[in-house]
Amino acid sequence: MNQKMLLSPNNILLLHPTSGSIPEKSLVPHLRLAAKLLVLEWHLPAPSLGKSSETDRGSCLAPVKQARLLPGGTYTLKTAGCWYSNNRGLVLHDSLLLAVDTLHGAVITVVIVKNFIEAVRVGPQGQFLVGYLGKVVNALATSLGFRFIIMDGSSFGSKTINGSYDGVVGHIERKEGDLGLASLSINYNRYQAIDYTSWLEYHPTLFLTRGPRYLKDPLGVFKLYTWQAWSAIAAFLIFSASFLWLFWSCGPSSGYRLCPSVSQGQGEETLSSQYENRQHMEDETVSFFSVLTTILKAIVFQGSCHPPRSSTGRLVYVCMWMVVIIVFGVYSGNLTAFLSLPVLSMPPTTIRQLVIRDWTIKLDKAYGSHDLVKARHQEIIHWTIFNRSWTKPQQRRAEERGTILENVGATSTSKTNLDELLQMDIAIVMGVTGAYYMMNVNQGPDKRCILASSQEAMAKEYAALAVPKRSLLKPIFDNKLRWMRQMGVIHKYYEDSFGVKCHREKTTSSEPAAMTLNQLLGVFYVWTGGVAVSCCIFLCELCFGGKMKGTN
Repeated sequence: MNQKMLLSPNNILLLHPTSGSIPEKSLVPHLRLAAKLLVLEWHLPAPSLGKSSETDRGSCLAPVKQARLLPGGTYTLKTAGCWYSNNRGLVLHDSLLLAVDTLHGAVITVVIVKNFIEAVRVGPQGQFLVGYLGKVVNALATSLGFRFIIMDGSSFGSKTINGSYDGVVGHIERKEGDLGLASLSINYNRYQAIDYTSWLEYHPTLFLTRGPRYLKDPLGVFKLYTWQAWSAIAAFLIFSASFLWLFWSCGPSSGYRLCPSVSQGQGEETLSSQYENRQHMEDETVSFFSVLTTILKAIVFQGSCHPPRSSTGRLVYVCMWMVVIIVFGVYSGNLTAFLSLPVLSMPPTTIRQLVIRDWTIKLDKAYGSHDLVKARHQEIIHWTIFNRSWTKPQQRRAEERGTILENVGATSTSKTNLDELLQMDIAIVMGVTGAYYMMNVNQGPDKRCILASSQEAMAKEYAALAVPKRSLLKPIFDNKLRWMRQMGVIHKYYEDSFGVKCHREKTTSSEPAAMTLNQLLGVFYVWTGGVAVSCCIFLCELCFGGKMKGTN
């Protein structure tokens, strides 16, 4: 008897011997674990003299026996009813096909993904399991009292051309294993081939991109301010030169000007004041270019020996110096920080950023989230491209370039490789477990992450284990897994085994942020207030200065 092909699709075996009885000890080597077995033994009643035909018709023609699994993996046969020869027909003394409620001493076959982090074979001949799902199956075995043997699968399981599955799903579909030990996303296509246990974790589906990279921008020193801020600074220089030229010699002046002159005497520098004739000063003309050069000297922190003669001009000059000190002092400080710290490019973290930056969303059939995201393909495209908050030009541009490419034939050998991911603008869709695994495996020399995961989920999925269709073990596993999930045991196993182990750059704070115009409005308010005060002083000097001259 072939134990793999012995059972019907419902895992029920009906034995009808042609003669004699079935000994209990002969059942164990030929039956799979927890098979529901019915034995129908046809007994012909022996003719007896002196008995009525009614008695003959009331005899048991075929006793119905049910095989029940006992601790230790043995079976026992118990009479559950009888098929009577009279019109009574089948009469059951006990309910048939009772649910299997114990696995003590049994041996089951678990199928794992070979060389995957969820369940890793260790020990002599690889007979023990460690990792996230390794801890789960060890806890199940300890609690339910069964032993397990391990079978390797090539992958999680993808649908082949002939409609069947390979990998873990294929082994479970063909009933070569009793439990598929892999975090499988629950979807309709796989449900046609296997059954799922109670869900383990609620996992998001992320996309994986290359990590932050150092930027080498020769024009980066000009990006400390935005172009609006640079335009405002240029306008400030022009208007400052205009006002300073306008108020340079307007209004009454004292006839004195301090011009620093250096005299060398015994190694000491002295500052002397030179008196100039009022008539000579009034005859002197100041051009707009000379005023502009004075402002440009102030920008590079150089003074001028020709300050404005009027008080209004000097006030404009002082306000201009205040702006120069603040604006360009801040610039020099930010420039030092900009040149001292490395500047990193921030990879896209949302679907919107992927579309805007010309990145391609790629689906590889080698990853478990392929069918899940493929089912939401149109929904994702519609939400991404035809977002109501976008303008029409943005929608048209996104429609032209933001696409999802499906690699239908991808397997473990033809899926998107690491070099392609690092060199091209590609985002690969996969579950959070696979994304973290890829990030931990592919690290830089300084344990820095060279890959980055998204902050926005493309889909959300329940992860569960796989069991054969109509498996009798499913209720037992479901009850135990449900209890472990509610008590937080499964989540603790997951947190201990997964997570990003490499060093991730703080891409949000490391992105170079140019200083905006709003950060400079305060100093321009100071300059505007100084010009307004200068105009008022100029008007006061014109009014009161003329009256005082007339009085004198």
